[in-house]
Amino acid sequence: MPAVDSQRLSRETQELLGLLGEPERFVRSLLDRLEFYSDHARRVGPIEELAGSEPAFRVRSPVLRSLRRAFAKAAQDRPKQALACAEQLWDSGWREPRLLAAALLSPAARLAAAQAERWADTTDDRQVLKELAETGLAGLRQAHPAEFLKSARSWLKAGRERPRLLAIWALLAAAQDPVFQDLPGLLRALRGAAAAVRGESRRALRGLIEALARRSPAEAASFLLHELQRQEQALAPLVSQALPAFPERQRAVLLERLSAHRRAGIIRLH
Repeated sequence: MPAVDSQRLSRETQELLGLLGEPERFVRSLLDRLEFYSDHARRVGPIEELAGSEPAFRVRSPVLRSLRRAFAKAAQDRPKQALACAEQLWDSGWREPRLLAAALLSPAARLAAAQAERWADTTDDRQVLKELAETGLAGLRQAHPAEFLKSARSWLKAGRERPRLLAIWALLAAAQDPVFQDLPGLLRALRGAAAAVRGESRRALRGLIEALARRSPAEAASFLLHELQRQEQALAPLVSQALPAFPERQRAVLLERLSAHRRAGIIRLH
């Protein structure tokens, strides 16, 4: 694999971005550059593809980070052109182009929710889906938080795993974003979620609870105490696993509630 020349990469990136108004040429040129920076020895193999990973160029992380930053900045200036290119990048089916499509999607804001939902149903690659939730929806999250939360609520209620994962990872990004202030709205969006999630979505929900515990432990604990009254069987294991993320005060209160739940369970069995 060739060494990365930062000046050359910068020049090539600017040439690429000059093609934003020509989606087909833009995508062809980008794929050529990704091929150039590809590590052929580390391409995704048949086993990884069966596990849900999309074919990847295995481009070095510094190259991909540089492209993400440049694409996101250009998309801010030319959102309509960026969205057209993003759609074609996604349709390529390759991991890195889809990661870059998420960067181009973000400034579309209100259009991003519908596009992200459509795209989420076409990928089994968790890295791509997570990037779509974190980066692709960042513009909507920052500019229109109420619409962002409304979309997340609807995805959580979906009967499919991909929209639920998209929702939980998007809400996790919001919980970790200090600019995002509507934590009460975020918690309302999570009402009843534990009863619906399964498998990977359930593990992702645990990560979200832990992030909320670090961001606002009092609000998170109050929410969980209320939710435990509504859906103890579904939520109790998640709360128990997330306890170490809480400060001592909230941890003690939650532990007492969980202990009472267990005692009640023992009584019901007899």
